[in-house]
Amino acid sequence: MALRPLYGLEVKALASELSEALLGGRVRKVFKTEGGEYLFSFQKGGRRDLVVSLPGMAFLSTRPWPVPQVPPGDAMALRRLLSNAPLRAVEQEGFQRVLSLALGNRKLVLELFHEGNILVLSPEGSIEFALRQREFRHRRIFLGEAYIPPPSGPLDAGVGPEALRAALEGARDVVRGLARAGLGGLY
Repeated sequence: MALRPLYGLEVKALASELSEALLGGRVRKVFKTEGGEYLFSFQKGGRRDLVVSLPGMAFLSTRPWPVPQVPPGDAMALRRLLSNAPLRAVEQEGFQRVLSLALGNRKLVLELFHEGNILVLSPEGSIEFALRQREFRHRRIFLGEAYIPPPSGPLDAGVGPEALRAALEGARDVVRGLARAGLGGLY
């Protein structure tokens, strides 16, 4: 499914929507669709699916999705770690395109930027599952290592006139400044 990646502002709205719709619900199963999307099926007054289409899209759905008879290994690993876990909190990391879902004593981290990533963190914050393991300039994503979120952006401390002014400083134009701040080209 080819969808435009979410921007920081949209991830903020998604975090609020997920909290309202799924908080207190439990993960039933995790699927990987035939199209490559990941479905985190929640039970809370009926079935609701959090659909993650990497690199940068996530949304809620109630429609049925085609899934293979035999789930692939990554979906099985996610099931093993997250099945029946209650959703305790949904947060956005600063103003980044990163969603954190507190599921039982673990944390599901959805990185909705670059190539995208799905991670599961232990109660101590070490990486138990990573769809993509790799090294970046400021952090490493490898099993067993402590999770370090992406470097903070200009609006991570909050959105307001001063934060916007600071985000626009040094930008060649307003559009580039807003895009660098996480508001994307549409806004």
